[in-house]
Amino acid sequence: MGRIEVDMGSVETGQYDEELWTQGLATCYGVVAYGLPANNDTHNVNKVMAHVSAKEIDNTMTDFLSKVRSSGMRLYGVCLSLPDPAYNDGPTKAGELRAMVADINRVPVDQVSRQDVSHYQVSMKARILSQSEQIRRYCRFLCVSIVISTRNVANEYSPPPYCQMRATASPDGVVSAEVHRMVDIPNVPDPVADPEVTKRQRQGGGGGNKYNTTSTRGLSGGGSGGNNNSSMSTGGFSGGRGGGHTNTSTGGPPGGSVYRTSAGGSARETTSRSTHKATNHP
Repeated sequence: MGRIEVDMGSVETGQYDEELWTQGLATCYGVVAYGLPANNDTHNVNKVMAHVSAKEIDNTMTDFLSKVRSSGMRLYGVCLSLPDPAYNDGPTKAGELRAMVADINRVPVDQVSRQDVSHYQVSMKARILSQSEQIRRYCRFLCVSIVISTRNVANEYSPPPYCQMRATASPDGVVSAEVHRMVDIPNVPDPVADPEVTKRQRQGGGGGNKYNTTSTRGLSGGGSGGNNNSSMSTGGFSGGRGGGHTNTSTGGPPGGSVYRTSAGGSARETTSRSTHKATNHP
């Protein structure tokens, strides 16, 4: 099993037996698309993850959508890990924000008033809300359900897994944000038996016979001999005791299960916790 770390501003794809993870989200955005790999082949991609910084939303999300579509996977849904809009609120942020305002305005820190800091907090909250909606709009282009987890700023300084997002390896993979399990990644269905093998097993062995007979129902059996038979039966069962008559029966379900998803599913809000100490990305 491989484990792939997704750096800030990057997008990575993961095969069925690989894990994708990212950390240090803070005011960044975690996005995961998941589904079944193309042709149910476990060597193909079944998950795509992006770590989106506030400065690179358009570029990173465009790359994300491109890699999801080119993966060929049967898409089931998208998970989002969003920052808390109140990330910059509270007295613990005052000193950091005062320094940021001073740097933006190119003035000494002692010239930054409490009102200046308050205005900056309001603008940052509005920016996070606007960027979160921008991320959602990109995800809606995929026309699948979206599950949303909003991080809790109260846990900003908690140790990992806060501010982490994971899409674990399959089978039995899950997408999680912080300690919150968001969705289960679908497993590749069990392979079905080869119809030709199943047919020969039902018929039994025969001494080199060529099978070219058709029965619309019932049982078939093989005899001995080397006959080339070309008869047709419309019912009952047929068999060969010495003449080598054989039949193939038509029937049985084709293929395995088919999985479908509905387009434009609903989004639901959940709240998980936040991660290690993070920095702003204004």
